[in-house]
Amino acid sequence: TGTGGNATVSIYYEEIGIRLNFAPTVLETGSIRLNIDPAEVSGITDFVRLENLIAPVIDTRTVKTSVDLKEGESLILAGLLSEDMKKNISKIPILGDVPILGALFRTTAEEMREQELVFFITPRLVSPLPPGTKPALPTDKALTPEEEREFNWIPLPSRSSGEK
Repeated sequence: TGTGGNATVSIYYEEIGIRLNFAPTVLETGSIRLNIDPAEVSGITDFVRLENLIAPVIDTRTVKTSVDLKEGESLILAGLLSEDMKKNISKIPILGDVPILGALFRTTAEEMREQELVFFITPRLVSPLPPGTKPALPTDKALTPEEEREFNWIPLPSRSSGEK
């Protein structure tokens, strides 16, 4: 509540989707310590009423862990589970709404859906490039004739030194 008994409403932005925060540290032994903080925010699952305000309920799955790995070793991080129960009612219009007899004209089916989010993480050590060196980009690679036909690639006209 705010001053004078008035309610204060705070609105904030919530990112929806999968987030993978991690902090790698190279140890003296050459191992890589990863502090990993994955989360999955699946969105609004329900609404609750708080006096004169309707607020969304946001479904979030998180885990925090730390692990030491050698370069190239893989970690499989699992256990972010979710369950969703849905109830589907199918009925013949009007007849399915008749008290008592309507049960003969409608069916109810419950469906349980389970999901597990799994991360595969493989740390790699990289060396800095020498000064003045540009990193190679995937777009630097020339396309093969087959790739050009597949993507219907048309080369751009080259510019001479006098053109702008």
